[in-house]
Amino acid sequence: MPGASLALVLNAGTDGESEMEVADGWLPFKEQKYGEVSAIYKIAVTDREQLTVEAMGTADRLKLNGVVYQFNYDPPVSAPMVWTLYATELKEGGLR
Repeated sequence: MPGASLALVLNAGTDGESEMEVADGWLPFKEQKYGEVSAIYKIAVTDREQLTVEAMGTADRLKLNGVVYQFNYDPPVSAPMVWTLYATELKEGGLR
């Protein structure tokens, strides 16, 4: 996705809300949920210093090209070190 942007939103909805930009080393692709019509974004992010377990524990949302998503993640467990983020778009009135 040339020109695409990814940022993690830390402490969303609080006075301490901030964003952590992920400048490079990530790849999004859509994945169909098993047995469902809807899809999610599955985003592979190479391991980096700022993606600590503590920081990820305060990451409430992510922004992919300015669109806010709710997400969960699998941390890296072996080489190559890659975080896997599973993003579901937030829409007014519920999740899409």
